[in-house]
Amino acid sequence: MSYIEYDLTKQPHKEEDLIKITGTRIVPAFVFKNKSLLGWMSKPKVLIGFEQNIGEIKKILKI
Repeated sequence: MSYIEYDLTKQPHKEEDLIKITGTRIVPAFVFKNKSLLGWMSKPKVLIGFEQNIGEIKKILKI
């Protein structure tokens, strides 16, 4: 699975994007994007935090 990692200590301008997508400054934030049947982007699935979302992350990744 391909992914993009942003380090907010090295790219502080990305913090604004994080707040727009997740509504918070809490990291880690996982944003899963899927294309719809017609090729358009559907609404992304946003999960904040790893440990409390491990089950959902595994389900999305089909692990």
